[in-house]
Amino acid sequence: RSGMTGYRTGIVAGDPAIIARFHHLRTNPGLAPQDFVNAAAVAAWSDDAHAEERRGIFAEKRRILMDFLKGNGIEVVASTAGFYLWVRAPAGFDGPQGRGAAWAQHLLKAGIVTNPGGAFALTRCADDFVRLALVPGAEECRRAVEAWRGVL
Repeated sequence: RSGMTGYRTGIVAGDPAIIARFHHLRTNPGLAPQDFVNAAAVAAWSDDAHAEERRGIFAEKRRILMDFLKGNGIEVVASTAGFYLWVRAPAGFDGPQGRGAAWAQHLLKAGIVTNPGGAFALTRCADDFVRLALVPGAEECRRAVEAWRGVL
């Protein structure tokens, strides 16, 4: 929510038996952030205005890409929040690692960097997808859409 990439903060709460099991499985790794991260988290979690601004920025980037993708009959799966879009590769892109990997290679030739969905799954369930990260700014997203038009 605050753009503190690599410095994740939060809380785990819930049923005491589940929390006890979680504690047993993950006693230390990732649960003891540095003091500067804790201080930054206090500031970030104490201010909702910057989070609202960031949600607006990500909504604009999502809208730019979603309008283009849906307008060209390209399926985006369940994306209403977050900073990733899961996009189903169109038919005609085949390869040993699936359609997503083949399509990612095709898009890379136009300067559009995506991640093959198969890189994020232990099974082949994501092989037909690419994952877009809404990291670039809105203007870069517009330029990506224009580049993408050239390789449809």
